Order: sequence, then C-alpha cells, then structure tokens
Amino acid sequence: VSSDGYYGIGRFFQGKQELIGVEAMPPSEMINKGNATNHLRADCIGPKLSLFVNDEFLTQVEDTAFTSGDVGLLAGSLDSPGVDIHFDNFKVLKP
Repeated sequence: VSSDGYYGIGRFFQGKQELIGVEAMPPSEMINKGNATNHLRADCIGPKLSLFVNDEFLTQVEDTAFTSGDVGLLAGSLDSPGVDIHFDNFKVLKP
C-alpha cells in the first residue's frame, strides 16, 4: 500500500521481487493518502492471499509458490530519502 493510493500483493522469490496476479499496482480510493494512517490486514490461508485496507477488501490472489514460511513487513520510498514509516500493533494469527 503506497502513500499515493496504490496497492498490490507481492513476493520475493528466487532472488526476484514481483507482484502477484497483476502487472502494475492499481489505485484505490479506500487508501488514505499522504501522511494519513492506513490499517492493513493480510489473510494468507493456503494459496489464497487477501489484502484489506481500513477494513475494506482490496484484492485476493492465489500463489502456490510457498506452502509455508515466515511473515514480515517491508517498507520503503522510491524517490524521497528520509521518509518515516511506522508499524504499530503488528499481529500474526494462525488460522
């Protein structure tokens, strides 16, 4: 989820970062833009990966590349150095 309103589900696989199920990240009006807070939820159940923002469903894709693994967060900035990104209340629940 980007600060300018775009989203996607991606993976890092065989040394390559890629989006799953789309060529580019689509926009969504449900994403709060700029310095606003967004509440993210990702459901990863079997091969089905679902993404929600601010309690609204964004997308679901299927990916069979991994049957198990770890979870983590990745954040960055493409053009602006010194950007602050904060994660709070990160939870992992077993389905």
